[in-house]
Amino acid sequence: RLADNSAPLKLVLMSATIDTTLLSSYLDNCPVLSVGGRTFPVEQHYLEDIYEMVNYQLDQDNPACHRLRSQNVNVLVGSQTKDKVIRANWGDDIDGGEILNPEYDPESFVDYSSKTRRNLMRLNEEKIDYELIQELLVHIDDNFEEGAVLVFLPGMAEINNMYDQLTSSYHFGKEASKKEWVLPLHSNISPEEQRGVFKNPPKGIRKFVLATNIAETSITIDDIVYVVDAGHVKERQYDASRGLGMLIEGWISAASAKQRKGRAGRVRPGVCFSLFTSDRAKKMKKHPVPEIMRVPLEEVCLHIRKLQLGLCKEFLGRMVEPPHSHAIDAAVSALTNIGAITEDETLTPLGDHLAGLPVDCRIGKLLLLGTILGCLSSILTVAACLSYKTPFASSYEERDAADRCKAALCFSNSNTIASGQCSDHLAMVAAYNGWLETKRSKGSGAARAYAKGQHLSQATLYMITDLRKQLVLMLKDIGFIQGSKRYGSVDDPESRYNRFSANSTFVKNCLCAALYPNIAMLGDQGEWVSESGDSLFCHPSSVNHGETRIGPARATFLVYLEKIKTKKVYLHDTTVVTPYTLMLFCGGDFNIVYERGVVEIDGWIKLRVPAQTAVLFKKMRQIINGHLISKLNTSSGVSEYSEKLMDSLSRIV
Repeated sequence: RLADNSAPLKLVLMSATIDTTLLSSYLDNCPVLSVGGRTFPVEQHYLEDIYEMVNYQLDQDNPACHRLRSQNVNVLVGSQTKDKVIRANWGDDIDGGEILNPEYDPESFVDYSSKTRRNLMRLNEEKIDYELIQELLVHIDDNFEEGAVLVFLPGMAEINNMYDQLTSSYHFGKEASKKEWVLPLHSNISPEEQRGVFKNPPKGIRKFVLATNIAETSITIDDIVYVVDAGHVKERQYDASRGLGMLIEGWISAASAKQRKGRAGRVRPGVCFSLFTSDRAKKMKKHPVPEIMRVPLEEVCLHIRKLQLGLCKEFLGRMVEPPHSHAIDAAVSALTNIGAITEDETLTPLGDHLAGLPVDCRIGKLLLLGTILGCLSSILTVAACLSYKTPFASSYEERDAADRCKAALCFSNSNTIASGQCSDHLAMVAAYNGWLETKRSKGSGAARAYAKGQHLSQATLYMITDLRKQLVLMLKDIGFIQGSKRYGSVDDPESRYNRFSANSTFVKNCLCAALYPNIAMLGDQGEWVSESGDSLFCHPSSVNHGETRIGPARATFLVYLEKIKTKKVYLHDTTVVTPYTLMLFCGGDFNIVYERGVVEIDGWIKLRVPAQTAVLFKKMRQIINGHLISKLNTSSGVSEYSEKLMDSLSRIV
């Protein structure tokens, strides 16, 4: 090509799960070369085969079994009550000939036993059959050659259920040596626990790993020989019109099923047990939904504007599978709301800085505000935790104790930055500060003891420390931190960047300004509600879970990182904020309704404020906004004027 002055050769390298037909068509029908892998053959068993293998009986009281309607029971059993029938036929079918599974095709299973066909007739394919998984794992342990077992489950709750059932069973729970080799694996457990799945068990003991799709492509456990695939996955999806993240459970794609099956053939010939029928396998969609069609697009749009690639909707419309136009509109609107772009998508100085920080836009804004407002050390910790994970232990055994320790840091007598603040963010700062101070004053051994006593993950704390260092370097690169090159200087309480790092109100000011419009209000019925009036709930891991009071006064506003819908719409990482903070740092439009003594922020946050006080706050708000814009335009952090302004602000709030 070079000799002929032709266009240079473009080579696209992708994994085996890619839709090659779609990509080839997009790239002008370019040729496709498939390179075979080096995996070993894997024997596949579908659900109907597994039923036969373990001689399984699907009990009527199993959640994975469709139940007969009560009126049908009366028809079948005449004058007998339902309770009598259940007592007389516990675990058995009442008739056995009814097809309650709408997906069941009798023609597909004529060669199977009557028990297997009856199981399939009653099966609720949307439910996970934990009893079957347990019986299958016992069967593998008793009858198959040595080799670890990888069980794919959709999420953390399902893993915890399965873990409880196995470790409390006679087969797995009677011997400590067996019990300790039943290992959960998902993104919320500590790095130490994640590393445990790579260890080899003693001779004669089999390892069982209960994992989410993190084990599908992200990691390879080298001694896996058997895979049990539940066939379900929980995927993050995003409703752009409501700004709502959703965790949706559904069937995996055929490409994912193939990938999971391949995990069994990495080191030697393996076996895959798929807990769905061969009929279901044929109906699966070929490929999963592309990630760009189910995530927020703010960062993508910001970089499109930074690289001057054109208008966001125009550029993204040229993708292989373009995201929905309303998702692009929502991203552009969000960037406009945080001040990163103008109405015509022109990049602002704030947007230019945010594009230079490889973090979420709101976390990037949080870092810039923390530098300007003089609470950098605390904000670095918050930003690192939100970018990675909370330092509190999240393992099944420690979760409750960790939640109690986090709540204790927010008690009024805790003598920490989180004292009396009802803030997940400040609780993380307090935990990290306590560990860091112990490490500096008493050494690593004492720090380990502190982390253990407070139910913190030591490995996560070190990762947070590394992330803080990286964030500092990024802020120095864009000119927001000057002076010493030493990382430790940013934690110096005497530094101009940290004059208010120990001031919880200033940290809350930064959080509110950066995360807006992620605000929840207290509704008339004592519940948290969104701008549109939808009911919201603090996640059970939050210090604000179930709480709507702060001491003697009602908490009326929460700022949060994100809201995710599972069974309810849960708010993650919440902090209670005051109306003063909202009036000074939130929103664009600040309207005073003098005759009613009401302040309206962006038309939806309404506060009762005396007119004279409202006017003073509006003036202070204008001064603060002007100062922040000036600092962003000049790419500079704290100045002498900043310090005087922050002193005045500290007296007000």
